[in-house]
Amino acid sequence: MEREGVKANEVTLAAVLGICASIKDLAGGRSIHGRVIAAKKDVVIGNALVNMYSKCGALREARASFQEMLDKKLVVANTLIHTYGRCGSPSDARRVFDSLQRSARNAVSWASMIAAYTSNEQAKAGVELYQEMIQREESKKMDPVAYLCVLEACSSLSALKVGRQVHKEIVAAGFGDELPLAGAIVNMYCKCGSLVEAREVFDGMKARNMIAWNSMMGGYTQHGHPKRALQLFELACLDGVLPDEITFVTILTACSHAGMVKPGVWHFGSIRADFGMEPSVDHYVCMVDMLGRAGWLDAAERLVERMPAFSNPADEFVPWMALLASCKVHTDVKRAARISFVLSAKKKKLLSSSSSGSGSWHLKNSAAPLVMLSNIYAQAKKWEEMTGVRNEITEEWSKGMITSRQRGCSFIEVEGAIHEFVAGKLHLHPEHKGIDSEMKRLEELIKSAGYVPDTSVVMHDVEEAEKEGVLHQHSERMAIAFGLMRGGSDTIVRVVNNLRICSDCHAAVKLISKTVGREILVRDTRRFHHFASGECSCQDYW
Repeated sequence: MEREGVKANEVTLAAVLGICASIKDLAGGRSIHGRVIAAKKDVVIGNALVNMYSKCGALREARASFQEMLDKKLVVANTLIHTYGRCGSPSDARRVFDSLQRSARNAVSWASMIAAYTSNEQAKAGVELYQEMIQREESKKMDPVAYLCVLEACSSLSALKVGRQVHKEIVAAGFGDELPLAGAIVNMYCKCGSLVEAREVFDGMKARNMIAWNSMMGGYTQHGHPKRALQLFELACLDGVLPDEITFVTILTACSHAGMVKPGVWHFGSIRADFGMEPSVDHYVCMVDMLGRAGWLDAAERLVERMPAFSNPADEFVPWMALLASCKVHTDVKRAARISFVLSAKKKKLLSSSSSGSGSWHLKNSAAPLVMLSNIYAQAKKWEEMTGVRNEITEEWSKGMITSRQRGCSFIEVEGAIHEFVAGKLHLHPEHKGIDSEMKRLEELIKSAGYVPDTSVVMHDVEEAEKEGVLHQHSERMAIAFGLMRGGSDTIVRVVNNLRICSDCHAAVKLISKTVGREILVRDTRRFHHFASGECSCQDYW
């Protein structure tokens, strides 16, 4: 065949190897093996090689061929898991992961699968996969990258108990002093609401990079300790660490929370003047929030109007929305109506543009500005204007100009297990009857303490009593009730919410913390809320 110039393919080579195996022709088999290497063998040829060497009694070569075949399959599988994860298909990634024999999975397999879950808002599944691995005593397959993925999942869920377990595993594996991991551990403890443990790890680091400094400063800021964050920033500068974009987001946020407008303005100016960086959209959002919090709405609006053009046109909506939120805090109805009109015009322009791009914030398909304006009108008791805005929302919805609102979802860790609650879907939880009873008990307690439901935040066109029922079914309330019902009496109830906590739930949780005498920690998309004795660390500004 070769003399005729016909090139042997994989099927032919596998068949010849089978003949060599049947007649125990080891020399001939080795000769074919040399050609197989040049032909980049696949799994079929790999099996044929293992069979040939085994039948010829060359067990060492059989084992080597088998391992090479497994390694190649594993590389392909790990690549597929990673690719499916990046393409937003964790279910496909899991199918590939499950197709691998348990003994064949390596650290890359576990890291890729956990990352596929975490990057696609399925951190709960990522944590559960890690726990499954621990139960099977396969933790020896973990490497620093795999641990980073698990820590990220724990951070997303505020899974403190699991995070502590991961920390112990990292130290036991000898990775505790590795810089990226140490910084990730600091971040995990901050995101889980344990600043004491975060600072212990931070202080014990032999070396610190900007990620570690940012994590610790961010933890102090988000937990309502802005002055500690600013003190830490001064230490970082003395340590010779150059701040980055994230550093200034943290510092400006700290200045905002501390009411330090002048220092905040100075830091904003230093981004360009002292460090040669251009302020990002996030820096402008921080400045608008800071000026708005201080009541300087005119200055905040001037700043937004003078912003430079951003590479992604959709990004310019974010500072305007921050200004609209400030209008709600100060009940500035006229300014809110004007800003809403500006946002509406910009939205129409974006929708008509083919080059609008896709930013981190897809306001062009969101009802957020109109919902905010509606709430501002309700707060000011301008019911006619509120009804008009809600009719506008309905009209835009019918035209497909806005998308449906993301359903609220909350997570809580109890006894090392992650529990998920979805707004309006309490029946999905196996202990829904007990949770419902606890929620009703808490409702009676806070009503006797003066709680009045704020039904203006409910967008549904239903009767008042039904609106109260909608508020009662918000996911964070379910999670808090479950935490109080199942958690120890001396433990902090820690809840993560995928949306910004509404004003009604915020008022309700303050009263719950007072009436039951428990500390409750809620992390929403804006910040951490420490509820204790009827007060919140955000001071009702979030």
